[in-house]
Amino acid sequence: MFYLFMAILSSSSIAIIFKFTESKKRNRMTVTAANYMMASLVSLLMLLKDIKYIKPDNSSLIKDISVLAGGGKFGSTAAIQYSVVLGIISGIMFFLSFIIYQICINKNGASISGAFGKLGILIPMLFSIIIWNEIPSFIQSFGIVLALISIITANLPSENEKKNFNFLLIILFISGGLADFSNKFFQKYADEIYKNIFLFFVFFTALIISLTIIIVRKSKFTLKDLIPGLIVGIPNLFSSFFLIKSLQSVKTSVAYSLYSSGTIIFITVFSYLFFREIPSVKKRFAILFSVAALVLINI
Repeated sequence: MFYLFMAILSSSSIAIIFKFTESKKRNRMTVTAANYMMASLVSLLMLLKDIKYIKPDNSSLIKDISVLAGGGKFGSTAAIQYSVVLGIISGIMFFLSFIIYQICINKNGASISGAFGKLGILIPMLFSIIIWNEIPSFIQSFGIVLALISIITANLPSENEKKNFNFLLIILFISGGLADFSNKFFQKYADEIYKNIFLFFVFFTALIISLTIIIVRKSKFTLKDLIPGLIVGIPNLFSSFFLIKSLQSVKTSVAYSLYSSGTIIFITVFSYLFFREIPSVKKRFAILFSVAALVLINI
């Protein structure tokens, strides 16, 4: 549970850092690129530190593809290839979900977009139950339901937002869920030692895409745009890093529900203590459901 707590702390830190800078107008694409740049750099340094432990063998991704059906883990060389390929695909999904999220906020409103984005955790939860038979206990299942209710409650849309519902929200739900699922997919078929290869290619792929967009648009930016992005890049990396480690000992349905509900609690409490933001009635109910979920899931 320690790694899951660290993942929650890292995820919450992203929102908290942006909260400190939200009053200032920033070039969002530049902030995003700086975030991916820092995450890529840190993951590369971690990869170089682990490189001496990575010893290629005679396996290959094509040769060992049966591992996916058998539930085992890839050999060394196959695991490296798998980490690179999955990292690139995941990087595309991460960036795509980010772009769709921004579009949805403009078209549908922040609350309903946030709800559909966060409910994407249903995809890795359901897939893990169906594919790998990671079935939670009855009490844990009840806790998971409460965690999902807390997510919905915390992001209840206004009447105007409900009227703005469109198909883009479904795409946001799917893309965000598949991006989250990539962490579990990696953990299932590759040893932990290769996670820094996977994470580097996730963030480096997203960096290349965001830099390409900046160049094409000829966007102008300042140092003030870069700083918050560079800072956010560190917790962004470690939220995935610790989540992957937690998935080795915690069932996926349990981990993702705790990850989301725990983040809601942490951000709300921090905002009250440091920004004196009194939570709304719906946020209070969300925290109540989240706390109940945390207790039940850990019984």
